[in-house]
Amino acid sequence: AVRLFTQSARGSPLEKVIDADDLLVALSILPLNAFGLIGVDSEEIGVAIPPMAAFVNHSCLPNCTRRFEGMHVVYYSIRDIRAGEEVSISYLGR
Repeated sequence: AVRLFTQSARGSPLEKVIDADDLLVALSILPLNAFGLIGVDSEEIGVAIPPMAAFVNHSCLPNCTRRFEGMHVVYYSIRDIRAGEEVSISYLGR
């Protein structure tokens, strides 16, 4: 779907804003680095891509979880983290 979308962008007004190859890269990494924004009624209301938060690695055995607090992503440990151990979040975003 991403490739079809970017192919259709070639030669369109969208390509004046972003190169089709750059659009392909951006759309490909979006699912891996986006954070769902949950409203007060517990429904997803959008996504955010906080640049620094995208650098936190994922793990099947994470040692922290994250939560949006206002305009900030805050990380909380869910177990002891040893000195030098990499901070990681769940692949499932929970």
